[in-house]
Amino acid sequence: MLLEVLLLIQAVSADPASPSDVDGNRLREGRACYDILLNNEKIGATVQIIEAAEHDLVPAWRITIHQAVPARSFEMRDEFFVDRGSLLPISLVSERGEDRNAESWQRISVTYQDGRISGTRETKGGVLPIDVLTSVPVWDGNLWGPLFASLPLASGAEFTVPIWQYDNGFGEFEIEVSGSGPYSTHEGTEPAWFVEAGTSPNRRSRYVFSQANFLELASGAGPLRQEISQSCEST
Repeated sequence: MLLEVLLLIQAVSADPASPSDVDGNRLREGRACYDILLNNEKIGATVQIIEAAEHDLVPAWRITIHQAVPARSFEMRDEFFVDRGSLLPISLVSERGEDRNAESWQRISVTYQDGRISGTRETKGGVLPIDVLTSVPVWDGNLWGPLFASLPLASGAEFTVPIWQYDNGFGEFEIEVSGSGPYSTHEGTEPAWFVEAGTSPNRRSRYVFSQANFLELASGAGPLRQEISQSCEST
């Protein structure tokens, strides 16, 4: 998710990625905090936590992403379990909003197993089942930054990653490494990869990843973006 759901943005074409293209071992355990900025003014915060875990004795990552924009009464928390090597999804629990009577309130719970995506979507209107079959591996369409960081990034590289997302169904992430260069954060300047990514050529986000540790440093599109921060406070 990262800035994805909040931005509601989603770009470029290449050969489809396979699980062997993704190296989730590039990710590092830890907590990263980001300022959410609109026209350079802070309006909220994102916290991403990556933890080593196991699923049926297989190494996994537990990735928790929490976004809050208090002035707009927006809050969302996603918890992913993914295979530690391929980042193929195991499960997703997504919670949006606190007021159960609000139109935006939502609870999603899905598991990926043996070519089947199953679970429930709960909204103000009630609970609906999710039951989808897939004949090929797909990644979860709500997990952006950690997935992009796990690809073999190099200037000019392009990737197409098949995905499933609970709102939009099957689709693809189209990813292009547009270049590299220095990028400045609160900790100084470091070499970075610049990545353009999304789900259609006219809706793309720009991501910036550290070349040293593959950490996402920034992402966004237009006036709305997020930048890595020293603070995890939302305002």
